[in-house]
Amino acid sequence: MFGRDAQLHAALRRCAPQMTVSLDRDVRDLPHVRVAYRELGPWFVSWDGQTYRWRTGPVAGRWLPIDAEEAAVKIARRMGAAVKSSQPQDCSCEAMNALPDRWWVSLPVLSDAFQVEMVRGDGERGLWWGNQVVGRALRREHGRWAVVGRDDVPLPNGAGTGGRYPTAEAALVRARDAWRQRAVTVSDDLGEDYWVEPRPVAGVDSLWLGRIHLGYVRQSRDGAWEAFTTNDERLTFDRGEDGFPTREQALLAVRGAWRTHLRRILRVTDRPR
Repeated sequence: MFGRDAQLHAALRRCAPQMTVSLDRDVRDLPHVRVAYRELGPWFVSWDGQTYRWRTGPVAGRWLPIDAEEAAVKIARRMGAAVKSSQPQDCSCEAMNALPDRWWVSLPVLSDAFQVEMVRGDGERGLWWGNQVVGRALRREHGRWAVVGRDDVPLPNGAGTGGRYPTAEAALVRARDAWRQRAVTVSDDLGEDYWVEPRPVAGVDSLWLGRIHLGYVRQSRDGAWEAFTTNDERLTFDRGEDGFPTREQALLAVRGAWRTHLRRILRVTDRPR
């Protein structure tokens, strides 16, 4: 059955093929369309029974057009993606839109654990570890490159070159080295395969399983802890409360949401004892 979410997915693939779009289900097994573009997202959009609606992101809850094609255009423009028009008079833009806005390559100097996001125009390059951006090289004047690490922390060159790097590769190597030197912790409650990345600049602690970013937690003003999946879905405590009493309980909730998601996509069922 070609449902409303599938219609929106198809419309987005037509009008903005450079975006990352997929059909998915959340931890409650509800359908949605997952959208991402460059550093934005992933955010969720779904059909609420009457119209399309943003479920996550900065405009969560806002309505979109009922028509899938119109909703796709709104979504693409909201995320800054070029829209591929179906109108004949706009064919002059086809050559521009035919080129992908971004693509990924591997650089031997970085190791296969990292992927480099190439952006059309070559004004910047992103450094990806698993499903997260952990650094970015930015072209500056005279062909030199600046670099920022995780959460856009500046990583200047200390070699007397105005903080710039001679090549994009040199800048990305600096970002890679900074990521490798990150401070991490482990917890007996979570298990030895999980590790926690403190991110003081962002004000959160991220939970990882290998190179998979599962989500993050943060402490609210009242002292309670909030927990979110990697898709910014907020998790609730046992009694339906938003806050968790401790950081460890919030991290366990993130791990639990990941395990629920994994069991669903693998179609795991409990075996009778």
